[in-house]
Amino acid sequence: MQTIVKDSISVHILQDKYDVVIGENQTDIKFDGVDILHIADCSAANAKLFSNIDTPEDWAGGKYLFDGATWELNPDYVQPEPEPEPEPEPEDTSFRDAMKVYRRAFRLALQQTPYGDANILVAIEAHVATLDPYDSVRMAWEDVTIFERNHPDMSMFLALGLADEQIDDIFRLAESIEAGA
Repeated sequence: MQTIVKDSISVHILQDKYDVVIGENQTDIKFDGVDILHIADCSAANAKLFSNIDTPEDWAGGKYLFDGATWELNPDYVQPEPEPEPEPEPEDTSFRDAMKVYRRAFRLALQQTPYGDANILVAIEAHVATLDPYDSVRMAWEDVTIFERNHPDMSMFLALGLADEQIDDIFRLAESIEAGA
């Protein structure tokens, strides 16, 4: 291994296969005679090259001082902040807008989906029975003929602790029941 030391600070570590030329105005890194990197802030005025060295396992640019024989922690070194994780791409949920099923298929899908010791149909009916008779969720449960996946009254699933994916699966099952009916 080799290191470029600028003003006593080890700033670059390179494998021995790279040719390093510290010039008057810059340092050139070559591989098989081809320039692959120019370091403008390292020149003969402020930089030295040390070859055939062993580097500390936790080496990072600027973390160590090196005099050609001894590695010493740089007292001015500041650990860089880790790069933040990229924000995940928002999930495309537009397909849910088209999920609309008739009451019969919806109730059959709920009946076929296990929940605890029973099924989701039993759990929803028990939940709805606890609601005020004029609650919009209860009225929807009792009166609508088409259930829409993105309708606010589908909050009845949240009361059961179901994840969006589980609700999607119920609607897909209802769609397949309708298709086979």
